[in-house]
Amino acid sequence: NDKKEEIKDAWLDDIDWVKVKERSAAEIQKQEDEDEKEEESQEKYNEIQTYREILKVMKPKETVAKALRRLGGNKKPLSASERWKRKKAGITEDPEEKANKEAMLKLTGLADNILSRSGNMEVYDETFESITFKIEAEDRKNEDKKTAIPAGVDDD
Repeated sequence: NDKKEEIKDAWLDDIDWVKVKERSAAEIQKQEDEDEKEEESQEKYNEIQTYREILKVMKPKETVAKALRRLGGNKKPLSASERWKRKKAGITEDPEEKANKEAMLKLTGLADNILSRSGNMEVYDETFESITFKIEAEDRKNEDKKTAIPAGVDDD
């Protein structure tokens, strides 16, 4: 009993419990709405569909990390004066360069989704072929489910 009285938590002592309990209904509703939106986006998330999208950007024998390097370009950044000269001359970004940049951002977002939602820490090391294998395995599994005859149904 004495041990319980000895243990004091400075953080807990500093909390104004009246303010904690006074959280408005609007704040509570806002938090619940945010939680609901997060749950909905989690339910809509489909790992295999995300991998399919990744394959659209990758090339055979390439890892996700290599694809990002390829799309990001290994060019050196332009100096401020070079950017100014280009702007003054009216030279805009190369359309191919722009498409690569968009693809790189898309791939980064997709890989991040897999990393954060599925917890796959090796997503950047996965190859085109390993992703293709995952998708095909999932497709086979789904095909097996479709062709299975439910119990109690006569298959004659």
